[in-house]
Amino acid sequence: MLTLPRPAANIPKNRAETVALRGINFSENFQPGDLADCVNLSSRRWPYTATRLERAKQAGYQGVTALTAHGKLAAVSGNKLFYDGKAVGAVTPGEKQFAAVNTKLVIWPDKVYLDLEDNKVKPLGAKLTFSPRSVTFTSGTLKTDVRPVMIEGRPTEKNEDDEYDESGPGFDIFGGIDLSLNSRTFYFRRCEAIDRTAEGWVLTGEETVKINQLKKGDLVRLDSNSMLASVWGNASNWYFDETCYAVIKEVGETVSHSATFYITYDVIYCPLKNSGKLTESFRAGDAVTISGAGDNDKDSAVIRSVSETELTFSPNSFSVGEAGEVFPEGEVTIERKVPDLQFICESQNRLWGCEGHTVYASALGDPTNFFVFDGVSTDSYAVAVGSDGAFTGCIGYSEGVLFWKEDCLHKVLGTYPANYELHTYSIPGVQAGSGKSMAIINDVLYYKGERGVYAYGGGTPSLLSACFGSRRFTDAVAGSDGEKYYLSVKEGEQRLLLVYDRQRGLWLKEDETAVRDFARLGNQLYFADGAGNVWLVDGKAAGRDLDWMVQFAPFYETIQGRKSYSRLLLRLELPTGSWLAAELRLDGGPWRECAKVVGQKTDVVPLQLPIGRCDKFELRLRGKGECAILSLLREFYVGSEK
Repeated sequence: MLTLPRPAANIPKNRAETVALRGINFSENFQPGDLADCVNLSSRRWPYTATRLERAKQAGYQGVTALTAHGKLAAVSGNKLFYDGKAVGAVTPGEKQFAAVNTKLVIWPDKVYLDLEDNKVKPLGAKLTFSPRSVTFTSGTLKTDVRPVMIEGRPTEKNEDDEYDESGPGFDIFGGIDLSLNSRTFYFRRCEAIDRTAEGWVLTGEETVKINQLKKGDLVRLDSNSMLASVWGNASNWYFDETCYAVIKEVGETVSHSATFYITYDVIYCPLKNSGKLTESFRAGDAVTISGAGDNDKDSAVIRSVSETELTFSPNSFSVGEAGEVFPEGEVTIERKVPDLQFICESQNRLWGCEGHTVYASALGDPTNFFVFDGVSTDSYAVAVGSDGAFTGCIGYSEGVLFWKEDCLHKVLGTYPANYELHTYSIPGVQAGSGKSMAIINDVLYYKGERGVYAYGGGTPSLLSACFGSRRFTDAVAGSDGEKYYLSVKEGEQRLLLVYDRQRGLWLKEDETAVRDFARLGNQLYFADGAGNVWLVDGKAAGRDLDWMVQFAPFYETIQGRKSYSRLLLRLELPTGSWLAAELRLDGGPWRECAKVVGQKTDVVPLQLPIGRCDKFELRLRGKGECAILSLLREFYVGSEK
């Protein structure tokens, strides 16, 4: 029987090519071309894998703790606010929130704003306190004086031995103290003058003198510290609730008691405890609170006009009785209050914010007024929400305002207070501590939630970060150049800067830069890093000093049987001055360097790597300088299953 030779087995060769960059994938559900990790890569040359452009450090910015942009860059460094690189005012050091309402750049939590018309920092609120008996109320006005007001001494009640004149401007006129020198010696603080400065009323000087050294016209202090022995003598019931000053009218010795002196005087009160005129603190349309005025205290009263010495309100705002005037006994305080908001944002020319369980909106175009309720379209607005938990952030979105908690959204819709509507939705919200992660690109809101990054377009948010797997990030800060979403996050003690390409739906990791704030000017994106430096993203072409790395997810080929790779072919663009090193790991073994390439002038550099027989392999490339990976071709044979 003739035996014929058996034909040689024809084992087919398989080829698989990866071209398109797929982005990082920290999960177990990966595909060929996914990246297990990367540093300083970009999708700017997609579908190719390329190094990112370099950042440009901005001169003149050091120690920056907060950054924003409104026409120009605004930054906080130490206790100074810089606008367009120039110091324009003082603020408190540290982290800030910003919101621009027309020509006012609001700075929070300082409760101040940068007036973009004169580049001066001004307070949102205002508060003036007036000394006793220096304020007069009529039916519709509050009158005072910014100069020292001469008021003669007044007892709290009439005593049988007191002599006083009941004439005068609505109060009793009396001034005088009898002091016995039989048992003690009385010393007064004789003063030089009381002057008004930028800080308020100040005493320019004083000396200690005996009572018999006083003379007509002397200025003395009248308070518990004004003498080495009690100033009050037999007039201890006199009404002085704070330090005041007296002008001596007469000093004499009584005849009924030897060595007993008396003085008569006029008292000077300095009505404004705060510096500034009424016109410097308030304006028509302000809603103010009034306290210390007894029955005329107000939670909200709207000023109709202002002069240096008078505030005019609506008629019949105050109770003045038949006399037509009221003189409060104690201090009177007028204040334009601003809520202690946790988060702020701008929407439809109003400043919005939230405090506790209340949502606030300022008057139209006026972030200094939150309590104007005149029943008109320009009014302020406030509403309480009923959901549990703390607010985690807010942002103006489309024609509404979004107030987020970790597990719900409160959306305010409408164009003015009378038609505002509050809607509540139980959807994944903004993670606590990630209030700065919100950025809007093409009317889609991107934000960091508790379980990942979401895209919100008005309905149910979509999760964009399934590729993060079980890794959890916190303390997110985000920004956008109008195309990509930049996200700085914290993982344990480590910071990561991630970039999401919304058009390709892929994530990349740039490096471990910690970002405090992002700021966008046009299509240029800036950020302040943890060291206080300011950088322009993609500020210049990739240079020779940029370190980069890419580690691909394991290649399995999803074919039954042991694979034997004949070759792994990479096509690269590697300019002169750049270099690349390739490392392989087979079936979970150790990493080994298998090739190193230096940049050439040719357009494309081929790189062939030997692998051998394995079930899976991993590839890691690292280098310095500009590089682009054009394709990755795998050739392999499939053998037995053992």
